[in-house]
Amino acid sequence: MPPRDPWEKPPPFDVEKFERMIRKLIVPAVIVIVILIAVSTSFFKVDPAEEAVVLRFGKYTQTVPPGLHFKLPFGIDSALKVNTQKVEKEEFGYRTVQADVRTTYDSTSREEESLMPTGDLALAKVQWVVQYRRSDPYKFLFQLRAPEKTIRDMSEAIVRQIIGDMTITELITQSSESIGVEVKKRLQKNMDKYDSGITITKILFQMVKAPDPVQPAFDDVVKAMQEKETMVRKAKGSYNRVIPETKGKAEKMVKEAEGVAVERVKGSEGDVARYLKLLAEYKTSKEVTRKRLLLETMETILPRLDKVYVMDKEGNILPLLQLEGRKK
Repeated sequence: MPPRDPWEKPPPFDVEKFERMIRKLIVPAVIVIVILIAVSTSFFKVDPAEEAVVLRFGKYTQTVPPGLHFKLPFGIDSALKVNTQKVEKEEFGYRTVQADVRTTYDSTSREEESLMPTGDLALAKVQWVVQYRRSDPYKFLFQLRAPEKTIRDMSEAIVRQIIGDMTITELITQSSESIGVEVKKRLQKNMDKYDSGITITKILFQMVKAPDPVQPAFDDVVKAMQEKETMVRKAKGSYNRVIPETKGKAEKMVKEAEGVAVERVKGSEGDVARYLKLLAEYKTSKEVTRKRLLLETMETILPRLDKVYVMDKEGNILPLLQLEGRKK
């Protein structure tokens, strides 16, 4: 093909040919685009700490666990992911301004949340935290319109009810942990009643105190209560130490007394047997037995005397050789 002259006028543009070429390319391009959109909207990934609620045209179909999952493309199916492992919190009476090595809080603007009337018409300052977890994604998303607000309203109502049933002294001296257990129990019961899909993990009371003007007096009350508990514990320790020791001594004395009793009974039984035998001999030969008993008795008594005097029937003293060194 000979080279074209640069000064030669180019041939006219063939519009029909270009349109035919575009028509041939547009259908494959649309097909490719549709395929890409279908593939990109057909799969979704759920992180390990999450669960996903799948909706089809806005209606619930299933809840899927972590991993890679398939859904219908082009917006037919949609997936709403919910973190079910993270523990969330709601603060009352204060707010965390900055969570760091030195965490800072703001409680001045939350005074209305912390001040509560007690059963004896006093005021108490109470600050607490509700920790919860979204245990059921479907219920959390669709059963309550505002789950976080519901938690706040219910928690505040329950705490105010419990505080209102206590005196200020009971509130200051009672363990905040026991109050937290009761609040958690009631709050979880209400959340289950509304089928909220929320699990209350813990209630932490950061501060339970009397108003500032009377706080020193209540600090003295708390100190006195602590000293009382210390003394009670010491008394119980002494009781647990002394009582077993005393019981041991008592049992020892009882055993010794029982041994002495057995010994004396056996000795008495032996004496009785001996006396009965002697009685039988006495009945057989009274005079001989009487003299023998007298001689045996004198044999026992005389060695114990320093001096011995022998008298006849008329009362005269008979001479008797006194031998020193007799056994006593």
